[in-house]
Amino acid sequence: MTRFDQMSPIEQHAYRNYNNDDEYAREHDRLTREHFAGAHAGYGHRGGTLPWRASDQQRASYWTGQNTPTPAPNSPSAIQNVNSISEELKKLLANRMASLAGSNYPAYQGRTTVPMSSLTQRKRQLEEGFRNKRAPYSDKIESILNRPAQGFS
Repeated sequence: MTRFDQMSPIEQHAYRNYNNDDEYAREHDRLTREHFAGAHAGYGHRGGTLPWRASDQQRASYWTGQNTPTPAPNSPSAIQNVNSISEELKKLLANRMASLAGSNYPAYQGRTTVPMSSLTQRKRQLEEGFRNKRAPYSDKIESILNRPAQGFS
């Protein structure tokens, strides 16, 4: 029997987390099926991909199922789709407004802002002033650093 530290990382993982080879194989098959079924679609580009060994027929059915042709924007069927969707939305809005008509909730007036106190206004003015003010002694430091160079005589 091989020692634990001589096993590969995958073998160590299987040894730690599964009771026997069959349990490990079952779990591995389940995870593979979930991956290729797209159970985690939306996380990166891998959700719903085909396995490498897929047949040409499987590939064709995958791509034909994904890419359904969309009608041209000005075609009568597209305009009919837009009209039917807008009619459904109007019905939903009418139902929603009717259900809210009898409620006692006040109408939403929009976002309101609380007026600032005079102290808060003064504080903000001072902060702005301090931010715009130059650092102390910066003029003197600049004049010293910008002097023409003079050598020792």
